[in-house]
Parts: sequence; C-alpha cells; structure tokens
Amino acid sequence: ERFAAYHTALQDGWMNRNEVRQLEELETQAGLDEFLVPNNMVHSDVMPSAGDVMEEISPPEQPLVESVAERMASNERKTIERLGEDVEGVASFYSEYPKFIERVLMPLAKMMDSQLNCGADDFVREFTKRHIDKQLGQMINRVGELDVTERAIVETFYEVKNGH
Repeated sequence: ERFAAYHTALQDGWMNRNEVRQLEELETQAGLDEFLVPNNMVHSDVMPSAGDVMEEISPPEQPLVESVAERMASNERKTIERLGEDVEGVASFYSEYPKFIERVLMPLAKMMDSQLNCGADDFVREFTKRHIDKQLGQMINRVGELDVTERAIVETFYEVKNGH
C-alpha cells in the first residue's frame, strides 16, 4: 500500500524520486530531484500538436512527391542503363532532362503554390538545377555507377520547398 502511494505520488508529479528515497531512509541520488510529468499532462506549448507531428512525419503532399520521385528515378535509371558508358549520351540526356522534370513536377508545384517560398515556375527551375547538379556532381568512375534514388529526389524536393 505504501509503495502504491509512492507510485501515485511520482506518477502524478507531487513527489520526486529523491523525496520517496528519503522517506524510505535511502540516500538521495543525483538526477532524481526533478518531478516526473506524464506525457499526457505536458502543457500544450511544450509539446507539438498531433497535427504538427503528423505533418513532420508525413506532409499531405508526400505520396505525390514520392510518385514524382519514382517516375524520375525510373526514367533516369532506364536511360543510364540504355546509354551504358556513353558519357556524351548521358550529358545530352541531362541537358534535355529539365523538360521531363517540368512535365512531371509542374502539376504538383502548381497545386502547392501557396506553400512554396517562390512561385511554381521558380520552384521547378530550382529543383531541376539542384537535382541535375547533384547527379552530375557525383564522383563516379563509370556512368553505370551513377546513383539514382527516389530518396535523394524527395530530399531535394523538400530542400527546395523549405528554402534550404
């Protein structure tokens, strides 16, 4: 019964762990003077709202961004595979690639226009530049080693969206 009372006092935050130790004639310990606060009792300005947490975890546009990333990555991988070690062919592909990116990304950018730090056209232009610069900037020995991932495309999307 005594321990149940201590448990309640600790859980409800009206005693700290060292106070319980003193009542039990035990030595106090460093780091046990703070009061425990149940997660469901934290003041709302301390913890993010459930909506904020969900938005951080998965923004509403996430499925569309992933779909665009899958389409872009698939297109790049197939083209690079087809071109083999043709460096000039890959350079030509990436010089024409902005048209493809604009075609697949612009509808999403226009839908999100109010959430972007710039207009849809500028967003697509900046995203395209960053993505192609990252791809061409990879340190590779062979064209076939060029790394094309959906994750990198999604990360670039959110870097540009968040103005980083």
